[in-house]
Amino acid sequence: MQEPFFFWTFGVQEPDCFGAIQVLTGDTYLFVPNLPKEHLVWIGEYPTIEKFRSKYQIKEVYYTYKEREKKKKKIIDISDLD
Repeated sequence: MQEPFFFWTFGVQEPDCFGAIQVLTGDTYLFVPNLPKEHLVWIGEYPTIEKFRSKYQIKEVYYTYKEREKKKKKIIDISDLD
């Protein structure tokens, strides 16, 4: 089940997606799962990032696993800030 405010805000119908809005600029971001090819047997063709961009008119669309990796790289150990 999807959060109704998420659907209201982004209009996205595919499961396991999430989004963010940069309040100051109004920029929107959509994060979509990068499903393994094995899942195609069960769910059929899943939209690519380009198809998500086109369908929902959101420029900033990313796979969720890549975002987790980016966030890991941005973590700073505060003990290094002497």
